[in-house]
Amino acid sequence: MMTLRRGFSVIEVSASAVLVLALVSGSLDLIRRTLSIQEESRRDDIAQCEVANLMETVAIVPWEKLTEDDLSHLTLSDTSLDELHDPRLEVHIEQTEGGTNGKRVLLRLSWSNPHQHDHRSATELTCWRYRP
Repeated sequence: MMTLRRGFSVIEVSASAVLVLALVSGSLDLIRRTLSIQEESRRDDIAQCEVANLMETVAIVPWEKLTEDDLSHLTLSDTSLDELHDPRLEVHIEQTEGGTNGKRVLLRLSWSNPHQHDHRSATELTCWRYRP
């Protein structure tokens, strides 16, 4: 006569535990990567807003003072300094092709990624100003 077994064997419980552990570890890695991407996206949004705000400041600078030396006073906001790791602002001004009536202004904000020390992210914004 055959006896009826109830419950689970040690092998079944062990196999189930291994599968659950594999799923949990895979999920944790996915969550970690998602958070890292979200954090980088947030820093990128902050940098884009910062460069746009600085470009608004550049837009009201008189034509005669639109030089790299005169724009060297531009500073980053406290939020950018707090949120971006090692931020660097670069200002480049070039005469437009075809004469002295226009200037191309380039603002470039770069920062290092705290998780990838050899990688720098950057955002740029360009405007053209013409003599009034």
